[in-house]
Amino acid sequence: DRIHPDPNGQGGLADSEVYNIFLKVGSTVGDQRIEFSGLYYKQSQDSDFNTRINGDVAAGIKTTAARGELDERATATGNENLLLSGTYSHNDLAGSTLQVRAFYQEYENIFGFSSFFPEDGQSVIQSSKHGLRLDINTPVGDNGGNILWGADYTSDKTGQVVFNTGLGDRSVRIWAPDVTQKSLAGFAQASFPIGDIVTLQGGVRHEQIDISFDGFTALFSGVDVQAGDVSYSATTINVGGNVDITDWLGLYAAYSEGFSTAEVGRVLRQADENTDFANSVIEASVVKNYEIGARFDFGDYRASVAAFRANSNLGTSITSDLQISRAPEEIYGVEITFDASPSEELSYGGSVTYVNGEKDTNGDGSVDRFLGSNRTGPVKLTGYISYEVSENVSTRMNVLYSASRGPFEENMGFAEAPVSPYTVVDFSASYRTADTGVFTLGVHNLLNEDYFSLASQFFNRNDRFAKAPGRTVKLSYTIDF
Repeated sequence: DRIHPDPNGQGGLADSEVYNIFLKVGSTVGDQRIEFSGLYYKQSQDSDFNTRINGDVAAGIKTTAARGELDERATATGNENLLLSGTYSHNDLAGSTLQVRAFYQEYENIFGFSSFFPEDGQSVIQSSKHGLRLDINTPVGDNGGNILWGADYTSDKTGQVVFNTGLGDRSVRIWAPDVTQKSLAGFAQASFPIGDIVTLQGGVRHEQIDISFDGFTALFSGVDVQAGDVSYSATTINVGGNVDITDWLGLYAAYSEGFSTAEVGRVLRQADENTDFANSVIEASVVKNYEIGARFDFGDYRASVAAFRANSNLGTSITSDLQISRAPEEIYGVEITFDASPSEELSYGGSVTYVNGEKDTNGDGSVDRFLGSNRTGPVKLTGYISYEVSENVSTRMNVLYSASRGPFEENMGFAEAPVSPYTVVDFSASYRTADTGVFTLGVHNLLNEDYFSLASQFFNRNDRFAKAPGRTVKLSYTIDF
């Protein structure tokens, strides 16, 4: 009962070769340490099941796959990621600790061949990033207070092209031009204990974001888009505190602000003669977050409850035609957790998470429509139980229940389809051998639940209505040396 290797049009791992290499080396001399790491990941998909048989969302009929070769104009899908980083730290520099981190990343993601594009093709995201961050942690007072301050810089250059080997000199066409986003920020974050039961935190961050993009001809509309250059800046704050009421009860509250831009490439690739890049369509957004909560600790039994709310002046919702909807948003939710360790061998626990959100679609200053399930999913319940059978054998079982969601009564767009519930059980068992090796058997979807994934449901498209994988078994062997 084959699932298409690209079940939701966003790529997939089925029938793939995956190479993953990670290396980290470091040296410590006195209070100083230098460390370098490198990660290389490559995934390439080669499947014999490339024929997609569309399902029917309304009738509950799934999308399936049949044997078939790739289009002769296509190349193998997959992704490649290279990440290099270096860190220098000093644990006692005039009484402070210092850390400097630098990184460089290159990323490429090749999507599947599609007739969605003019003259067909497959899109490729190509991205390169680099950045630097300086952290200095300075103790303040004799009661454990500290100030973390510093600066960070990030440069991100990302573009998206469409490839078609059958078009000769026109095989590579621009869908979204190279967009370069540079961010420079300075920050300070302080924490001050007051007495034995109260801790206050607060901070400030000023960030400058500069965005530039190359001129190009829009792939779908044929409109010539001139090169652009825009800048935004904002000063954001956060403040919070927690109070240890008793040995077993702690309360906390926090307010914080975030600052980010829209997905500029998505806006550019949909450009037409009516697009005005001078308006708020690519303007940066400030998000205000509020959170209150309580923590309970009875030794072997622990629990927490938190409520949160986030308001965005512009938002980042996606419309039914996959464009950015710059509408004010509110997101709110509650999370409850519970954990228990009644013995050295046994532990168990779980969580309940509720998240919902609304947006202002008519510009009257009040939210009037729920956010799609790609932004705020259904109620989620999780549970786990872990048992140490012996010194060498351990087991664990996880359960995930995803509830139904369907707040949309009419005009359902992207991510607004009703979502049906499902339950997935995972199990793992590990055995440690005498030579420091560990065998691990993992089983995903232990009960072979037959269900549609959340993404398959909220995409609301007959060609992406794929079932989730059935029971999957993985055996691994790890050596510690």
